[in-house]
Amino acid sequence: MRMTLLFIALFYSIASFSQTIYHSRKYQYAIEVPKTFTVKNSVTGSNVDFSAIDHNGSSIVIVVRYCPYGEEILNDFAQMSNEETAQMLNENLHNVKIIKQGLSYLGKNRTHFLRYTHTSTIGDDILYAISYSVVKNGYIFVISATSQLNHIESYEAVFFRTIQSFTF
Repeated sequence: MRMTLLFIALFYSIASFSQTIYHSRKYQYAIEVPKTFTVKNSVTGSNVDFSAIDHNGSSIVIVVRYCPYGEEILNDFAQMSNEETAQMLNENLHNVKIIKQGLSYLGKNRTHFLRYTHTSTIGDDILYAISYSVVKNGYIFVISATSQLNHIESYEAVFFRTIQSFTF
């Protein structure tokens, strides 16, 4: 009986994340898209290369910008205080509060990561965001996953798996 329950739980956890792989021909990267998310073909913003959303409004977005500074910019980000980082993000978002930031890796690529909350630009919802920045071939790739704060426990593992799947 225990073995049957274990098998069902394991199968459910694997099946609940089955995904497709999105490939960016323009920037030569790939990322797994969770099955509950829909890739948006028309994206908003001149620097948005990828966008996927699910039925709860949670999203995964990749923004790509030209970056002549190389990986040194990741060190600059990591040396900023939480207050400085929040001030920078508040140029496009509202009421940003940094939870954690630092340097890490996605595969072999060095990254700067952020965890933060902010108020939705539509309504008063508090959103939780996980963001990783990677520099490659003269571009900075910012991979962000966002959910309502009260849903983050349901999404956090999915977001981390998706972000960790990002490869060149």
